[in-house]
Amino acid sequence: MKIFLDKIPPDGKHLEAEYSPDKLDLDTEYVKLLVPVRFSGRVEKAGSSVFLKGEVSVEAQLSCFRCLELFGTKIAQDVELHYKDEGMAFIDITDDIRQQVILGYPIKILCSDDCRGICPSCGKNKNKDECSCGE
Repeated sequence: MKIFLDKIPPDGKHLEAEYSPDKLDLDTEYVKLLVPVRFSGRVEKAGSSVFLKGEVSVEAQLSCFRCLELFGTKIAQDVELHYKDEGMAFIDITDDIRQQVILGYPIKILCSDDCRGICPSCGKNKNKDECSCGE
């Protein structure tokens, strides 16, 4: 999304945007975005500074690190960005929105805190079945 600096009114402007997950290239081995990334926020200009404040959110399908089961979750991240107006006509916030979504990814992706994982011997998901191999 491009924010044209000469179009920002003195009292600021509300912004809404959606980004295709494909355009932002956000899917990983363990994270798949299910719907467009939404940004809702406000842009304000004060002197040569431009401030962007809001939230990015998206529904995602995650793969548990321990048992590999898929589960859904909402990723939401508060956004507070500062730009310096150095005579440019616009600011493109697309890459910054992408980075904010990545910052919202969980560090340790687990379907639950007490996930028992997969048996290393027989490969059964220990959350669903007791394995007979004795592990």
